[in-house]
Formats: sequence, structure tokens, C-alpha cells
Amino acid sequence: MSKLAKIVVVLIFAGIFFTAYSYWKSSYTSNLVNTHIYQADMSRYVHRGVLDFDTEGKEISFNDRIASVDNRFFNGEKKEALALYILLLKEDPGNMSILLRLGIIYLQEEDYTLAQDNLNTVYGYKESVYALDAAWFLALMNYQNNNIPTVKTLLTEIIKGRGNYFMEAEELLEILT
Repeated sequence: MSKLAKIVVVLIFAGIFFTAYSYWKSSYTSNLVNTHIYQADMSRYVHRGVLDFDTEGKEISFNDRIASVDNRFFNGEKKEALALYILLLKEDPGNMSILLRLGIIYLQEEDYTLAQDNLNTVYGYKESVYALDAAWFLALMNYQNNNIPTVKTLLTEIIKGRGNYFMEAEELLEILT
């Protein structure tokens, strides 16, 4: 093989490698964000120890009812869980835990307007223990909408506040910078 042929072969392989690497690099972040959205760890919000309860002769607490709906969500009954969370929210309109759950489900269902409404409500109430979790899901949604400056701002806030998702936020922020 001539020297020119070897150079051409090397350039072709380098081009193929560079193209494959560029594609992987560009799709990696999108895939990571999608994974975080669609595999949201709702177990962080489950009221441990109240998933199985005997209702005979006992009044069911509000937290028990939320946990019961959580079970439906975990079993893949998202639409049913969504409807039940909405009913529970009517009883306690300021419940940040339910608003966060609704925001996550709407985000997974790609209803970004309702997701943003619910998540912004939780995020805006800074005293809530769920505010930084809402910031995480808002960051993911903003990434989907290609609003990278907002994503970086939210991720930085999560990291500084050491929210539940601060490690994931550090990873995503490092990729974006």
C-alpha cells in the first residue's frame, strides 16, 4: 500500500472516530437527562412504614393516603396516581409533597406547562424541604427546552444547598461547562 493510500485510510478512520465521538458526546447529556426524568426516584418521597395498613376500625391518615397513591405510581399506574394526587391536593392545596409528585408526573408525561406550574410552586416556597428537589426537576425540564443558562443557575443552587440531587447536579453541571 502506498504512502498516500495509508494517509487516506488513516484520515477516513480518524473521521469516522471523530464523528462517532461527536455523536456520543452530543447525545450523552440528553440521554442522561432523560434517564433522570423517566426514572425519577419517587421513593425519596415515600412515607416509610405506612405502605401497608389495616383500615378496619382506623381512620386513614392523609400521609397513609399519599403512600397508597405512591404504591399505584410505583406499580405503573401513573394516570390513576395522577388523578388521585389531584384529589388529595384539593383537600390540602398547599401540600408541597403532592405538588412535587404532580410536577414529576407531568414532566414524565411531557406536559411541560403543568409540570412547570407545579414545580415552580414548590421551588418558589423556599421553606419547603422539597424546594431543591423541584429545582432539580426544573433544571431537567429546562435542559429539554434548551435553556442552558437557567439549567446552570438551578444546578448551582442545588449544589450549594446540598439538595437530594446535589451529586447528580454536580455531574450534569460539569458536563455542561
